[in-house]
Amino acid sequence: MQIVRSYKNIPEYATNTVLALGNFDGIHLGHTELLKQTIKVAKEKKLKSALISFEPHPLQTLHDTKNIRIFSLQDKIKFVKNSGIDILFLFRFTGSFAAMTAEEFLTQILVSNLRANHIVIGYDFIFGKNRSGNGEYLKKNSIIHNYGFTKILPHKCETDNVIYSSTEIRKYLKEGKLQKVRKFLGKNYSITGRVIRGKNLGSKIGYATANIALNDLFRPKFGVYAVKIHIINQFIENKSGYDGVANIGIRPTFTGNEEFLEVHIFNFSKNIYGAKLLIEFISFIREEKKFNNVEELKIQINKDCKESIKLLSND
Repeated sequence: MQIVRSYKNIPEYATNTVLALGNFDGIHLGHTELLKQTIKVAKEKKLKSALISFEPHPLQTLHDTKNIRIFSLQDKIKFVKNSGIDILFLFRFTGSFAAMTAEEFLTQILVSNLRANHIVIGYDFIFGKNRSGNGEYLKKNSIIHNYGFTKILPHKCETDNVIYSSTEIRKYLKEGKLQKVRKFLGKNYSITGRVIRGKNLGSKIGYATANIALNDLFRPKFGVYAVKIHIINQFIENKSGYDGVANIGIRPTFTGNEEFLEVHIFNFSKNIYGAKLLIEFISFIREEKKFNNVEELKIQINKDCKESIKLLSND
């Protein structure tokens, strides 16, 4: 997959494509269907498939919304690549970009620069200053500018009768409802990050942890989770992953206020500072709480570990 980061001076190989539009935050099953349709049309037309996404998340630029990402940029790129898309246009969503009218975005970027052969959007895609561009606008202009157009109908999770959306995923994550998140994503929710040095608080109480900075990722419900850990390092990677227990929060027993993901890997003692981990969240165990002392915390962690082992063995 080729990545193009500017909408100016587009290379020739990246023009005349079947082009999907959207932010694709989370890459849920609704997005997956849209990408499948994009690839299908591209194969029928014997053209390359492409996707336009934006960085940072538009809500960060437009409303200064914090911690909105469901997945890191690197994970999103990986998911798009694995979908089979040929070209990813990753355009910088700046204030000046946000100020473009729907007509400017269409005529200057999609038609003039990218020379889009066919455009594919989801049912609720909106673009341009004051959200003036939508599916009807693109459909009307497809005749004028001679490009094909497809709008994907909304897809629902059959068991919940809810349309797949990133908003619903964030809601379920905040409620700790991982099974529902899994239905929307088609896979386990996960966080990828590098192990950073902490204060060794876990080691001091007998439960060494790998600390991961959450940065601008969306915060799931604070608390303890049963997790599967994958070490992304060719020398020590366990293909099936390691079992463990994770905590997301501020470690209130130690009067913390910085938000971390910390992971205790069962039966593991290697030094992995600087290694990249992929943590799959399998089940929510309990909410984060402040204990009266370290001994109470140790007793609870022991219970959490036993509960995690039980949950993971049943998964």
